[in-house]
Amino acid sequence: MTAERLQADTRSLVLRELTRLFYEQLPRALLFNLLVSTVFVTVSWTILPKIFLISWFGTLLTITFIRYLLLRSFLSRGLENIDVDKLTGTAAAIALIVGCTWAALSAVLLMTDLAIVQIMATLMIC
Repeated sequence: MTAERLQADTRSLVLRELTRLFYEQLPRALLFNLLVSTVFVTVSWTILPKIFLISWFGTLLTITFIRYLLLRSFLSRGLENIDVDKLTGTAAAIALIVGCTWAALSAVLLMTDLAIVQIMATLMIC
């Protein structure tokens, strides 16, 4: 076996394990994301514009639903029957979109006049 082949096999095994770990943690991440965003919308309902909160929360619910469908697809096929590169790329793209959605919220929060809201936004960014 050549060194290149061994390296490719090792890379494939590591990628499969990372993908398995990612999808193993995804149900908790989805639940936590829904919980935190629901609490945030409830607390901020009287502070921030309602149209912004509804739009932001709707976007997060849509993204969470897409992530749930991705998880279901993974669980129904199993790790051996999937294209790991494609699934990893899809998961990374969705994670990037979720991060941008939370960053958009933080940017809006930093523009408010209330110090407590700005502190909360700073903590969300960090």
